[in-house]
Amino acid sequence: MLCAAVLGALARAARTGRGEKVDTSLYGGQVALQAWEFAERSLRGGGAQPRAGVGHPLINGRGVWQAFEASEGWLAIGCTDPAEIETLCSVVGVDPPPAGPDQAELGAVVSRLAEQLRLRPAAEWVERLRAAGVAAAPVQRYGDILEDPQARENGYLVEMDHPEHGAITVVGMPITFDREAMSRATPPPSFGEHTERYLEELGYGWEEITRLRDEGVC
Repeated sequence: MLCAAVLGALARAARTGRGEKVDTSLYGGQVALQAWEFAERSLRGGGAQPRAGVGHPLINGRGVWQAFEASEGWLAIGCTDPAEIETLCSVVGVDPPPAGPDQAELGAVVSRLAEQLRLRPAAEWVERLRAAGVAAAPVQRYGDILEDPQARENGYLVEMDHPEHGAITVVGMPITFDREAMSRATPPPSFGEHTERYLEELGYGWEEITRLRDEGVC
């Protein structure tokens, strides 16, 4: 996302001679990469999409890097440093793994962590873990993000007026230029809406366009 923003700014600078500051975020990027899921959730309302699973294929067995179910909600925890894992275990209340644990030993610790984390709400665990220096965050559902003022304030979610569905929430642009969110969203064209425009650009006259329509070509 940041690379695309820099390239866009360079292209604009080449035309205008004006430089600018570009910015994006991990949060905005994750929202943008799931535009299809957000659009479906926004249009259909209620119900929840199935979860995609937990963990990371490159880190499982080497650290604690996954989502855990709490008594209320889910939270994500990420730590690979042995000292961080020991701190995590201390906060949650389980015995830490021995020095240089193999995958089986760490897997057993992760199982015990999962058991303990189910005893308290995700919000409480996140607060306690962050205070101890452990990377943790609540896992948001699509519905949570659709109601998140931060996502809207940054332009990651915007309102779009659709000719058939009315005002709906869609994913915006996760990139800002000079700290201004690109928040304008226009509906997709209807079937054949721009046919005449592009045929004209290709050099077709109105008589030819009319003939093509009468013949069912376009």
